Amino acid sequence: MQPMKLKPFDIHDVMLLDGLFKAAHEVNIAYMFRLNPDRLLATFRENSGIPNPAGIKAYAGWESPDCALRGHTTGHYLTALSLLCATDNNLEAQQRLDYMVTELEQCQDTFPNGYLSAFPEKVFDIVETSGEGWAPHYTIHKLLQGMLDAYIYAGNKTARSCAVKMGDWLSKRCDKLERVEWQKLFDKIETGGICESLTNLFLMTGDRKYLKTAEFFVQDSKYYPALKGIDQLDNPITGNYHHCNTTIPQFIGLFRLYQATGNPDYLQAAAFFWHQVALHRSYATGGTGFHEHWNYGPDILSRELDYQAQETCCSYNMLKLSKDLFCEKADSVYADYYERVLYNHILASQHPENGRMIYMLSLRPGHWKMFGNEEDAFWCCQGTGLENHNRYGEAIYFKGEDELLVNLFIASKVCWKEKNVEITQQTDFPAGNISVLKISGGPGTFDLKIRVPDWARDEILVKVNGKKLEAEAGASFVSIKRNWENKDEVELEIPMTMHLEFLPDDASKFAILYGPLVMAAELGRSGMPSIYTNNNYYDPPPDDLLSNDSMPELDIAASKTDWIGGTNKPLHFLIKDKHKEFNVKPLYSIYDHKYHVYWQLKKR
Repeated sequence: MQPMKLKPFDIHDVMLLDGLFKAAHEVNIAYMFRLNPDRLLATFRENSGIPNPAGIKAYAGWESPDCALRGHTTGHYLTALSLLCATDNNLEAQQRLDYMVTELEQCQDTFPNGYLSAFPEKVFDIVETSGEGWAPHYTIHKLLQGMLDAYIYAGNKTARSCAVKMGDWLSKRCDKLERVEWQKLFDKIETGGICESLTNLFLMTGDRKYLKTAEFFVQDSKYYPALKGIDQLDNPITGNYHHCNTTIPQFIGLFRLYQATGNPDYLQAAAFFWHQVALHRSYATGGTGFHEHWNYGPDILSRELDYQAQETCCSYNMLKLSKDLFCEKADSVYADYYERVLYNHILASQHPENGRMIYMLSLRPGHWKMFGNEEDAFWCCQGTGLENHNRYGEAIYFKGEDELLVNLFIASKVCWKEKNVEITQQTDFPAGNISVLKISGGPGTFDLKIRVPDWARDEILVKVNGKKLEAEAGASFVSIKRNWENKDEVELEIPMTMHLEFLPDDASKFAILYGPLVMAAELGRSGMPSIYTNNNYYDPPPDDLLSNDSMPELDIAASKTDWIGGTNKPLHFLIKDKHKEFNVKPLYSIYDHKYHVYWQLKKR
């Protein structure tokens, strides 16, 4: 296995403390425990010929018995429960997880070849011969990764056995296929992260047949252009507009193959792809895509500011890739992007009262967040959403042999077992701009590195035990190497300022950011329908589920931000031009109200 420069701390060793992210995590737990495991298992039992308990029926929407994607949420649920076992040592999560794995094993045992799914195996016959069918490999990936996570995070050995049998089944199927012919079908289907999960299975077992099958799922039409430094994510000549949430997992898989094989080509392709998406195909929020695709070339975004912009699954997957690349390259550009997406899309995707999730984070002027319900939605983004809010501890801290990196300013505690050190980060960021790191344990010598955000470069102030530290100008990390002792403290003051981010293809349109936060105008509920979700997201919604507002024009000087005034509430501001006023606040904090994200300069 290819060694990485940095490692994230195990989520067992990171604890969230009171703040935004712990609150979102706890709301997600309540949502998870409202879901009925037997209803998620219903279609698996039906497919295996096992009777369901009396009164149990499958959920509707994308988990209904007639939906081709049924079973995908169960895989995400296994992962979300496993993460909760690791982060919170949650007994109910462990009980639910163990029950579901046991029941799924019984379903798997009805098939002599190790197959496990909520739909018949013949679906794969159709896909492998015609390329027709809605994403069976995508769905199998969710279940396989769920089993792997149940073993890795929660120690469930039955899940490991189920994952091995699933890998054996899929490897035997792929061995019968010609890869050249398969590549012809690849552009027509969505395989999700099956390449990643198979590589994970190889890394867990050492059995090279899983590595061979993982490489079978490398999509040449995506891999080779990226390897050559060519952005072909949209191609109007061929009409091949790449599906975002099919493509991003491909490059996560390539990175995992780099880890498994050491082949630098895989890393080169993944890094180029990330650069193009994160820096040239993303909105101010960090989200990417429109109606699940890249429809235009790099840096062309102004045509896509509508309700189907930026699928949440894409941000989920871009965070995974960003974390991987940060571990390999230790470049703060990945951490800066991670922070932006975390606050402005992932945190913004959850209803903070009931834990429901959105599919797309709308950028349509005067629109609202459309949350799915708990009975008949179950979109892909509800599945990844179950995981998102249990993963907040993943990328706060990283470690090398003698260095600890603080990447995110989130109230939390990390235990560095190798050094017998515990660090507690006390902060109410972003409501406040102070973060205090308290050292417990030691003594021990190591390099404490603190990210200097791109939005605060050259401005961060650092004190060690009350003494100001002179930070290197322009550095992306403040580095403090010393023999740390019990009760040492590091205080960070990170200035938050307003700045405008203009669209690369239209200098008259912009978003407003305060530090890393996208600020939006909260517009109230006037003009909103009483029920404002759209559970069948693919169909064009009825007119009353779309706003007809125009992008607000501001008669202001684009080179200044003095037209944005403070209020007596943290993170609440007032915009005034010559004609109108808007109350603005972080996009993540707006729900059940209309909002504006992008603005337009008034023509002079």
